[in-house]
Amino acid sequence: MGKPIKTPQRQSAGRRKLFLTIAGILIAATAILTAITWPYNPIGRGIYRLLGKELPPTRSEELANIKRFLSARRKLDKKDYAAAFNELEYLRTRAGTSFTFFKEVYLYLGYIYEIRGDIAGEEQLYRELAGKDRVFARFMEGLYNFHHNHPTEARKALDEAIALDNRLNRLGKYRPTALKALERIDKDASRPDGRKP
Repeated sequence: MGKPIKTPQRQSAGRRKLFLTIAGILIAATAILTAITWPYNPIGRGIYRLLGKELPPTRSEELANIKRFLSARRKLDKKDYAAAFNELEYLRTRAGTSFTFFKEVYLYLGYIYEIRGDIAGEEQLYRELAGKDRVFARFMEGLYNFHHNHPTEARKALDEAIALDNRLNRLGKYRPTALKALERIDKDASRPDGRKP
């Protein structure tokens, strides 16, 4: 018995098998590369654009933004409001809603606007925030009205924030603050003079 003779059918089957093996390897390699580079590859960017979502920052961008945020907090602690404001404004314009300290950026900016007495700037900040995170915007608006002794407006905004949070779960660690403010508004309303103690 000698070697089998290669017929055109056997050669064709061997080529087909080789082609399928190479195609399988290329498909697997493409899938792995896409998974590793997601969402910063062309497919991921296209899908994010189609969905109308912003791309999350890369790890290096996220770390740089966290460092900038921590720097702003240190400056706030030292009452260097102008320098802290500059850092926070940078983050407000460049870091998206997926930024780890997104909510705190707006809280601290609101605080600085309040210290400066810039009511128009603070209101503009809340309007901008409403386009990014409606739940947190209503929460901040409620706190603003609570601190400025406007209980009716505060109750309305905080009630809406809690109702939205019940569906969307966006307040996180700030939910207890909203509930305490509502409790305080109710307590103050039950006082004979209707004022805060």
